Amino acid sequence: MKQTAKRLIAAALSAVLLLLGACSQEPAEPGQPQKATTQPQPLEETQPGTVTLPLAHNDGLNPYVAKSTVNQALMPLLFDGLYRLDEAFEPQPVAAASGTVSGKTVAVTLNDAAVFSDGTPVTADDVTYSFRKAKKSDMYSARLAGFSSASATGDGVVFSLTGSDAYALACLTFPIVKQGTAEKDQELPIGCGRYVPEGELPGAVLKASENALHPTASVPEIHLYEVAETDGMPYGLEIGNYDFWLDDLSGGEYRRVNSGVAVVETTNLVYLAFNSGKSIFTEEPVRRAVSVLLSRDDLVSAGFQGHATAAALPFHPKWGAMANVASAVSLSGDPTGALEMLKAAGYTKINGYGYRASTTKSLATNLVVCKDNAFKRACARSIKAQLEKINFHVHIIELGYKDYQKAIAKGEYEMYLGEIKLPGNMSLSAFFAAGGAAHTAVRDEDGVICLAEYNALRAGEKSLSEFCAAFDEKTPFVPLCFRTGLAMTARSIGGTVIATASDGFYSIESWQVK
Repeated sequence: MKQTAKRLIAAALSAVLLLLGACSQEPAEPGQPQKATTQPQPLEETQPGTVTLPLAHNDGLNPYVAKSTVNQALMPLLFDGLYRLDEAFEPQPVAAASGTVSGKTVAVTLNDAAVFSDGTPVTADDVTYSFRKAKKSDMYSARLAGFSSASATGDGVVFSLTGSDAYALACLTFPIVKQGTAEKDQELPIGCGRYVPEGELPGAVLKASENALHPTASVPEIHLYEVAETDGMPYGLEIGNYDFWLDDLSGGEYRRVNSGVAVVETTNLVYLAFNSGKSIFTEEPVRRAVSVLLSRDDLVSAGFQGHATAAALPFHPKWGAMANVASAVSLSGDPTGALEMLKAAGYTKINGYGYRASTTKSLATNLVVCKDNAFKRACARSIKAQLEKINFHVHIIELGYKDYQKAIAKGEYEMYLGEIKLPGNMSLSAFFAAGGAAHTAVRDEDGVICLAEYNALRAGEKSLSEFCAAFDEKTPFVPLCFRTGLAMTARSIGGTVIATASDGFYSIESWQVK
């Protein structure tokens, strides 16, 4: 409950913060909005017994055009999808009653209880309309890249895929809106979510929908507090302007906040890529030795301040499909095992520069990293330190984001430290498809390494464990970790706070607002 005393304390704290001045911050990661340097003003009036959430200034709530991470975070409250992902990244039906995947076809039957906020039922035509909007949007197009079309079929929708994908249902999390209500960028479409906006933005209040498919009785009303940009967001939470904030930590910086904190697991894979233009990386034992050597646990601790989940395989360890799949590579690293691999491959000497060498090659390379992210810089330094313990020399090249992008696109690297957000189906097409965003260009005499195994996995010809075994052995790139975010809550919010990669308010029905 926000009391008068709390507001007085908030105002005093805000004044102190303003005197201290704005904190500088590093440029945002690719795809993230730049952050301003102003501090938020304290909330003058609050409504007792409600939750207040931030709303970005000059950015609406049309889910297909909203740009700010603040407003994108609100979408799961207003718009249900056919499915939403649970804590194990598994699709759970919402507006869908059931779904099946067969070859390149996905058939979904709609939930009869799915109703829009205006009382009209959700139809197959509404879903296909929403699919077309989502397919063209910046926010949802990547997760729908493997879908070519959607057709209404009475009580359901049939989606066509560009290739077989047993995990395709996990991509059907795009927001469903009523047909024809999302034609204008600033238009607020009619949704079928847990809350319904009443009034005009930014003063609109979100009221719990009587037609919600998930209960929201514990938080019947949500107020919105307009913010100029995302910088200063922790302070806005501390002084009581709003009660909840999702920090995806994409900027590479963590600022401690006096609040409740829940970890948000994401599908943002941090990896180390090789270029086969560097001859040592055409050798499988060298690539594998790098993977075996590196302690992911140390990289998470030293590089990401603990804000990541270590991984030796390119799929999130908490993904439900990985329950019985394990890597042969230790997350704590194995320098002895890596050294044995290198010696067996002929790297038995130490040359005059102190580099490990064979009769024809030496283990010396460069590592390109984006200098605009403190987490990544620290991670690169940790990689260098670990490799150099076995005389594998690494020269770090730090580039600004635009130059970093150009270097990767042109193949002007020997190794690079990258990050890619995998879609809900954990597709690795960004690595293996020609022109993919994270295409590593690692080849051998048979072509792109592990491409055949990956295609067999997607076609259902290889199991996940079989692909992972081949990946471990051939090491086309080195998965390091999956970055995590934080769900920060005011002390007035108790109960179970669970935020997932697709829904920051996954457990809002379990919140207890004091």
